[in-house]
Amino acid sequence: TVLALGRSGDGERAGEGHLSIGEYPAELKGHFSNASSIRTVKPDDFSVFADALSVNGESVFLNSSVRGTPSGKVVVNLDSGTSTATVPKDVFDAIYGGISSAWYNADAQAWVVPCLNDAPNVTLTIRCLIYSFYSAFPRLMSNSDQAFHIHPLDLTDVNDLRPYGYNYTYCSSAFGVSFFDQSEFDFLLGDSFLRNAYTSSVFLSSVIC
Repeated sequence: TVLALGRSGDGERAGEGHLSIGEYPAELKGHFSNASSIRTVKPDDFSVFADALSVNGESVFLNSSVRGTPSGKVVVNLDSGTSTATVPKDVFDAIYGGISSAWYNADAQAWVVPCLNDAPNVTLTIRCLIYSFYSAFPRLMSNSDQAFHIHPLDLTDVNDLRPYGYNYTYCSSAFGVSFFDQSEFDFLLGDSFLRNAYTSSVFLSSVIC
C-alpha cells in the first residue's frame, strides 16, 4: 500500500494525494526503487523506532514510556487516520517553546505563536535498514539515518475568529499533547507528519523511507 499526502501552497485548499495497492505512482517509482526499509516494532501495527528529534538544530532528549525500547529512542505510530500529531508534553514544549513571543495557553492546552514568525525547524530521524534479498533469508547489509523535515504549514494552525463575531486571527500549535496510554507508543504521528514522507506498507513488517 502506497500513501502520499499532499498540501496546497497556501494551506487554504486541499492538496492532491495518492493511495494505491500493489503499484507505485509513476513519479515515485524512482524514489522507491532506491529506498530502504524501516522495520516495525511489532508485525501487527505501524509503529517504528525514532532515533532522534531536533528543533532548530538542537537535539531534544528522547525517553520512551514503552517497555523494551532502546535508550535514546521512542516508539512512533504512523496513523493516516489521524489528522494531526500528538507527542509527550516535554517534546511539545521543546517544539514550540523556543518561538519568540510564543506563550502557552493552559486552558486550551496549546501554544499561541506569532503568525509572522518563522516556524521552528523540526526534524525527526528514523534509521532505515538496507537488506540483501539475494539469499534464502534476507541479510542486513547496512543502515542509514533518514531525516524527515516537518513543513512549517504542518506545525501551526491559523485560527480565524471572524465567523464567531471577532475581527481577530491568531496562530497556534498544530501538534498536541499525548493523553493516551503510552505503554504501546510515545508519539502518534498522523497526517501532519505523513505529508512530509512517502510511505509504502509492505506486509512483511516494514515500511519504506
